[in-house]
Amino acid sequence: MQSMVAAIIREGEEGTLPTEIRKVIWDNATKFEKEFQSWWYLVNFTYDPINNKATAFVLTIHNASVYTIYPIIALGLNHDGTILYPLEHRVWAQQNGNKWQTVDVNACVVREQQGFICESNTIKAQDICLDTEQNVCHFEIQPDEAPETVLVYIGKGCVCMRTICDFIFVDNITVDTSNCSNICVCNFTKIVGCDFNYSAPVTPYQLLQSNYTLSRDLLPSPIGMNLTLVKKLLQHDDLCQLLERIRNNGRKTLITVCHDAEEIHHVLERVKKDGEHHWWETLLGWSQTATGVFNLMLHPVVILLTLTLVCLLLIIIFKKGEHWLSPSRMLKYQVTLLEQDDVELKTTTAVNPAMFLSSEMGESLHHDCLQTVEQVYSSRQDLKDEPLPNPDLELFTDGSSFVQDGK
Repeated sequence: MQSMVAAIIREGEEGTLPTEIRKVIWDNATKFEKEFQSWWYLVNFTYDPINNKATAFVLTIHNASVYTIYPIIALGLNHDGTILYPLEHRVWAQQNGNKWQTVDVNACVVREQQGFICESNTIKAQDICLDTEQNVCHFEIQPDEAPETVLVYIGKGCVCMRTICDFIFVDNITVDTSNCSNICVCNFTKIVGCDFNYSAPVTPYQLLQSNYTLSRDLLPSPIGMNLTLVKKLLQHDDLCQLLERIRNNGRKTLITVCHDAEEIHHVLERVKKDGEHHWWETLLGWSQTATGVFNLMLHPVVILLTLTLVCLLLIIIFKKGEHWLSPSRMLKYQVTLLEQDDVELKTTTAVNPAMFLSSEMGESLHHDCLQTVEQVYSSRQDLKDEPLPNPDLELFTDGSSFVQDGK
């Protein structure tokens, strides 16, 4: 008895849920908690030697939604010395009927060899490239990467690979891979290619008992574009021209492939080509890109935003126009037009009389402000208090009105 108690205390203090405590929880657990016993977690364990009492806090899963998810590994596609990697997909996906849906597990807690615990409904996240009903897929082209064989063991005696070899040897069987660089093989012991040599980590028992030379292809799952569409993509003129330009530039490039369930429409580079159209092609429907732009311009949201912008500009023009064309400014403009050619009108908020004095550079200015003002703004001595006969222009000092040609 003493050794049993010591073992319980020792395991609890080490963070391990003791078997005796696990038995007590099992007797009081629900069916769901028993099914997911592997997820039980010892949060805290304390032992009171005075009262000879041990207290354990264990976290169990009382209720949850359980989903089976699968890892997705992007092998890429070999095409004329260039590798195309699919983008905008995550690491895990869930199969719902015949439809695949990606799962974002970044916010989940991972448990080794058990799975993920997610507090939010992350399975709603969906990748458009995994849905065959959508018509857009994205790829990254890597022209500088060496197209070596990539092989992934997926369990149950099966591997999937992307290879540049024209032939591979599965045990003693020769498999032609010149027309398809991506294949999956099951029930084998050894695979040899032009640049790799791989032995299965686990040899299936059924294989050893039935047929040592048995090998078969693993049927691909319907994720995104099917094999027929992939072949059409690799033979598409737009992609061939785009890959040639990318290889010359030597830079990673993102491309967008628009497709439906049976046909590849165009790659992103073709959108720029279709953008060179005439206005009549839109009306006649000869240019798909031009028609798409025209339909976008007729979208209700675009029309509403355009009308709002036009109204805003008109309001600004009218509001500013009232200030620009006010009576006082009109008067100023009319008076300016009546000035003589040898008279220059300058407007300033403040005039420093010292600016009218002439002096050498670096010489201090000494002046009498009153004298300067008198010299600048006073009229000629012979014209003081003597009105001009038959003037061409008469101005009132308050600026209230003006007279042109004596009228």
